[in-house]
Amino acid sequence: MLEKADLDLVSVGPRWIDCHAEMVIACAEAGVKGIFCEKPFAKTLAEADAMIDACDRNGVKIAVAHRRASGYEQYAKKLVEGGEIGEIQVMSGHGKGDHRAGAMDLMVLGTHILDSMRYFAGSDVVWAHGHVTQNGHAVTLEDVREGAEQVGLLAGNGVSGYYVSRTE
Repeated sequence: MLEKADLDLVSVGPRWIDCHAEMVIACAEAGVKGIFCEKPFAKTLAEADAMIDACDRNGVKIAVAHRRASGYEQYAKKLVEGGEIGEIQVMSGHGKGDHRAGAMDLMVLGTHILDSMRYFAGSDVVWAHGHVTQNGHAVTLEDVREGAEQVGLLAGNGVSGYYVSRTE
């Protein structure tokens, strides 16, 4: 397809990540102008770096699929910025609490919650504290396992985190 069509925008949509790097790099080198990539973005930091480098070298804009692109989240951000619903004091996010509880829920859905919080806070996290448990005890190396859906190694069926952002 990349050889036959002159594409402006490509969506790399597979939720499994074994082919994201290859697909994003091929798109960037084929001359597309923008890539919208499903998350998780890459299997490793090295793959993510190679993908971003290919996009930078070829002048390609890349975005990871997060909710801030949706109209309802942009509208809510407008209400916050306009002071129409008050000043944000605390934000709390929760996963689905289903069979994917803990680390898997954080990998699959938690990135959306964390990105939304950064979006509404208008800043990056300046410090964080977290605690990961497996069946009520702090995780150990024995709890590490291969996650479903090719997300890589993870541990814990309970995850809690405290994040602090600073607004100027």
